[in-house]
Amino acid sequence: MIQQPAGGQFINRSNWNNASAYKPFDYAQNAGVPCLCVAAVAASGGASTPSIDPSGTFQTLGGTNLSSIAVAAVAMTNAGLLMALVCMQGNVTVTGVADTDGLAWTKRWAENFSGAGDVELWTAPVSAGFTGDTVTFTLSGAAGGNNSTSAFAWGLNNENGFDSDSGLPFTSNGTTVINAATAEAPDLGFYVGVCPNTNSTPGVPTGFASLISAQNGNGLNFMSMRVATQALASSGAVVVTPTGGNSSNLNVFDALTNNGGGGNPAPPSDPTHWLVGA
Repeated sequence: MIQQPAGGQFINRSNWNNASAYKPFDYAQNAGVPCLCVAAVAASGGASTPSIDPSGTFQTLGGTNLSSIAVAAVAMTNAGLLMALVCMQGNVTVTGVADTDGLAWTKRWAENFSGAGDVELWTAPVSAGFTGDTVTFTLSGAAGGNNSTSAFAWGLNNENGFDSDSGLPFTSNGTTVINAATAEAPDLGFYVGVCPNTNSTPGVPTGFASLISAQNGNGLNFMSMRVATQALASSGAVVVTPTGGNSSNLNVFDALTNNGGGGNPAPPSDPTHWLVGA
């Protein structure tokens, strides 16, 4: 057991941050796990928060009874991660993704809301900037008459994969607060809010910046959605308070990290410098 330093105190440094320097007997938390520094750690200058690619966002607000939907003229200025979000009203799912540049696609998550629809996030690594790509999503089949489908794409730079916190993605319905957490700051957190059967678009949670706001259809065919982002310099608790929309909302919080992009490893992965669970 590590003993408290003679004549001194353990120093509470709150949430671990790879941009901070630490010395022995500093105490910090990472995603709620207590950690005690046992060897000096220099501040990292090598990692920065992931950012939205300068090429911006791309979208297709589709119609009803679709068997596929495509987003055209997709571009990225820099290398990074191409993200694609598909929102489907009705009992529809994505069965495959392909694009004209031959990228390798992986499904990050699929979330269903009250049997009213499905929202899926797909990603593909990008080694260099490109223009004029068309991304096509094959759906599980033509849906019923109240189906409405939309697809969106945007790029991320300076990322090193999704944050490893075991609770991600965090979800809620209606305006229920999401009590989320991250483990590998610096992160870019993002909120996805989708509301079917209404033209009331989910709002921007406090502390977030809007990236995408869209409405598709009319009457019972409406699908309203929001994507918003927040830079997270420190690991730990993240409170997401949904606004707008209605009780049918599906709310999702997820996060991407750049901790591996030259920054110090998080305490659970750095036993040389940290005693975890101290």
